[in-house]
Amino acid sequence: MIPNRRKIKRGDNLRFIASYLFLNPLAKPAEVRKALVKHNRIPFAHHSHYSEYVYNNCGRQPPYEHLWARATKNTNESRGRIQLQLTTRGMGYVDLALVERMRNCDDYAKL
Repeated sequence: MIPNRRKIKRGDNLRFIASYLFLNPLAKPAEVRKALVKHNRIPFAHHSHYSEYVYNNCGRQPPYEHLWARATKNTNESRGRIQLQLTTRGMGYVDLALVERMRNCDDYAKL
């Protein structure tokens, strides 16, 4: 057991990711995963920790593809890398109170 780890209820990770993407549209999958690890207070997370939420492993369709979709733009800023954006179904998972707390806080572990 990890000390100080956040107790996670069913659906909390999905709500956090949807709220993060609402606040940071077109975020990279690695940014989303790192923010989720920090929010759940996991000090030394392996690079694959929580990756099933944001990456397409083994060529399958990710289980949460209906909540956020991949958007690849060939701009100078993105350099053709995969970015995520909320779908209309994903908007239903956004927690506006969490979004406000995220706007006012620079450390997601304190939320």
